[in-house]
Amino acid sequence: MGERQERIRVEIHVHTAFSFDSKAAPEEVEEAALRAGVDRIAVTDHDTIEGALRLRGRGRIETIIGEEVTTSLGDVIGLFLESPLPPGVEPERTMDAIHEQGGLVVIPHPFDARRGTTLFPEALERCVDRIDAIEGWNGRIRRPADNERALLFARDHGLPVLVGSDAHRTDEIGRWMMRIESFDSPGRFLAALPRAEPLFPESSRKPERRRWLDRVLRNGAPTARPEPDRG
Repeated sequence: MGERQERIRVEIHVHTAFSFDSKAAPEEVEEAALRAGVDRIAVTDHDTIEGALRLRGRGRIETIIGEEVTTSLGDVIGLFLESPLPPGVEPERTMDAIHEQGGLVVIPHPFDARRGTTLFPEALERCVDRIDAIEGWNGRIRRPADNERALLFARDHGLPVLVGSDAHRTDEIGRWMMRIESFDSPGRFLAALPRAEPLFPESSRKPERRRWLDRVLRNGAPTARPEPDRG
């Protein structure tokens, strides 16, 4: 029997003050991540990688260079990037550019009804063969049903899922993470995703919904869903 591989805690969707909608300096993000026990962090600022580069350059926490790109049809995240990607480009071209860098294409919050930058449904379907993973649970989404739609979309299309805080403030960092086998490349990260364990706040959902979420993230959607929250 093989030796059990080390597992690490990864926070995969974080913004710094280099995003227009965050005031968290990279140094503050770093301190908050270390306090939260994060082993590796992906900084995914809007249309820039400057915050990620600054955090990586400090050398205190392992940092994945990411970018939440505003394409012409909505948001696309690139992970494991080497250079920034321009906004306003068609999603297909953005996804191809991410792959040309050896990065991974992730679709964040694909069914958030309250967010105007979600990737258009027609683009989501049209680009599905270019997508590496779906953000199946976004910590900032208010309606659990919107996250559940993302989980089911990923299941129906055979795509792995990510759990992310989508942190824009330091107190949000580490609230929604994954415990995953240690990786040293984008490919190994992607291969480990199906075995990742979701980590989320104890108070975030009723017990039956937490069990449902855990089953979906690990094994695909169950045949029966829990009763909806009524209070």
